[in-house]
Amino acid sequence: MRTKTITITAVCIALLSLNSVPAAAQAKKKAPCQAKAFSTLLESINRGKAAKVNASTIAAGNYMYASAKRLRAQKRLGMCQNALQSGNYLLNMALRIKKVASAPKPAVKRPGTLLTGPARLGKGKIIAKASQIKHGQSFGYSFWIKPTKSAQDWTAIFQKGSKNTMRGPGVFFMPKSTRLHARSATKRAWNDGCNAKSNLVVNKWSHVYVRFAPGFAWVYINGKGDNRCKIGQKLLLNNAPLYLGSPWYKPANANIRNLRYHNGRLTIQQIRQVMGNKL
Repeated sequence: MRTKTITITAVCIALLSLNSVPAAAQAKKKAPCQAKAFSTLLESINRGKAAKVNASTIAAGNYMYASAKRLRAQKRLGMCQNALQSGNYLLNMALRIKKVASAPKPAVKRPGTLLTGPARLGKGKIIAKASQIKHGQSFGYSFWIKPTKSAQDWTAIFQKGSKNTMRGPGVFFMPKSTRLHARSATKRAWNDGCNAKSNLVVNKWSHVYVRFAPGFAWVYINGKGDNRCKIGQKLLLNNAPLYLGSPWYKPANANIRNLRYHNGRLTIQQIRQVMGNKL
């Protein structure tokens, strides 16, 4: 109720400012409130760009657009132009609010939380000592990541190990892409694991869950299975710290947050609960 009252008050102030524009000043404006400009702004409302944002803000924006239409019909073009600008401001404000609200929230400090973030990936910063992580033969890591661009070479997101060839696990971006390269050492190979099939979207937060178990590795993106790969039957665990980035590779061009490790298996439903910080 309070939000609606504030919005209505803002609209009233805007309308009062319209009435304060002198007629002489209106006449001097160069071709204000053109039909083309008005129809373009109105179409943006009709296309539903703001369908999921605060209802009272959108209602106020619609009211301003309706006022502009009426004023244009009355040939009160200066006032019409002001109404259009007010409506457009409300729409853009609502869209910005939606964008901020949709960003992932920092995780509650639950068991397995290694980083809440957000943090910019750097060159091999230790974020967890070996004693802080107790893996079983089935384990996984979940995190939110926002790539900013791809790189020519292999780049690191995180790596658990005390030398380049230790993967316990390690997660990287492949060269010239934002495809995930998730690895864990097994008795079969020191660089065993699974690659994502899909690139992550640049400049957008994506949720990732990678899991390793005897015989298989999985990659999940935004709560959906992306790939499953065969790996060795025995995972080789290591007693080494976890690095954000890696001392042996360039850091990925990305921000990361809500990094957690999980022993055992997460179901699709549990992955989605982790995405919403509910598990």
